[in-house]
Amino acid sequence: MSRCRRWWFSLLALVASPAWAATAPQPPAEVLTVAQAVTMALANNPTLRKAEKTLAARQEDAKAAWRERLPKLSTSYSAARLADAPYAVFDGTKVVTASRNEVAWDLTLAQPLFTGFALAAKNRMAELGVETGEVEQQLAVLELTAQVRLAYYGIFRQKRLLQVAEETVNQLTAHAEDARHFYEQGMIPYNDLLKSQVALSNAEQARLQARSELEMAVARLNTLLRVPFDQPTEIVDLKPSPGPVPEFAPLVEEAQANRPEPKALQLAMEKSAQQTRLARSAFYPTIDLEGQYSRMGDNVGATSNEYSNDHNASIGVKATWTLFEWGKTWAQVNSRLHERDALAAQLEESRDAVRLQVKQGWLHLKVAQASIKTAETAQTQAEENFRITRLQYQKSMATSSDVLDARTLLSEAEWNTCNALYGYLSAQAELDRALGRTTKGEQ
Repeated sequence: MSRCRRWWFSLLALVASPAWAATAPQPPAEVLTVAQAVTMALANNPTLRKAEKTLAARQEDAKAAWRERLPKLSTSYSAARLADAPYAVFDGTKVVTASRNEVAWDLTLAQPLFTGFALAAKNRMAELGVETGEVEQQLAVLELTAQVRLAYYGIFRQKRLLQVAEETVNQLTAHAEDARHFYEQGMIPYNDLLKSQVALSNAEQARLQARSELEMAVARLNTLLRVPFDQPTEIVDLKPSPGPVPEFAPLVEEAQANRPEPKALQLAMEKSAQQTRLARSAFYPTIDLEGQYSRMGDNVGATSNEYSNDHNASIGVKATWTLFEWGKTWAQVNSRLHERDALAAQLEESRDAVRLQVKQGWLHLKVAQASIKTAETAQTQAEENFRITRLQYQKSMATSSDVLDARTLLSEAEWNTCNALYGYLSAQAELDRALGRTTKGEQ
């Protein structure tokens, strides 16, 4: 083997080796916006696919219900062999009237003329089923959108908390180093050094916990996106900018008009009315127009008949009317009426629940907006307090406990700011869910 070939084989082996693969750079994670995350979830979520398939099934049911009004063509065929040939007695004489082989078939065309409004009720019920499927699909989209937004904002919160934890570790590391120098110079007692080291250890533990919670938040969003839960997913750096809180009364009107739950109950009430109409159809007769062509004979095709005509045709009207069933129809009608009354009460409860949910989301938004201003002011003050305390410590004008207390106050202020921002975003998502919005309010 030539030296050149050995060189190429060595290069290929190096590229294919596990060690090279382990050190190969990983592709950067895709940065998702809220809208992109919602779009991905809607495209991949099995609950939404189930709603789509349910809607498609109800659309087919509606087609079937409408076609019940059209003429129906049917056929039947029968063949039998009798033990004795049929006969009749005339003046004491037996006369054979038919063959021992009896073969008959017919072709019937039936057109419903009147069904007591049953077909109209069934057709409308099928249409209401389609409309209900569309509303259920809207509800699935609304629920999934809210879940994705909250999961997305959860990552935002955990990233901010991790930043606070890392900042705390960095500052306490610097403080522990200052304390070590002061202790070595005999400026502070040993327990002050221990306090700074213990605080640093606690901060490092908090940072580990924050990393774990961030990883879990990413896993929650990935689950909704239907991607591997350990896949790295990056989000944009949100910068909430609270605007004026809207008036409450128009929000209630918007929610009552947009929320799918009351719509579904209204459709259920109309369907119950059609079920009542269907039950009442039993009070009326059913009338069909029937046309028939028939053949009777003694061979397989019923084309041979030595005793009568082998074919015939007819057209006529057939009416069927059940006159008495011991009050069964009335019981069915009353049952449907009671169901409709129950749905009316449920609809009233649903509207009350919608108003309450809007009120809750609106109040949460107001509180969150006010909390952001308070938390940001407190954080600014805590930052200045920590800066001054560190300077005082470096000039031996403050103790290590003072620095740790100032850092604790700053951490709490930063956590409060982070939680306030997350609270505002989650309150906006909560309010949008209560209003029946799926896109407005996304960042």
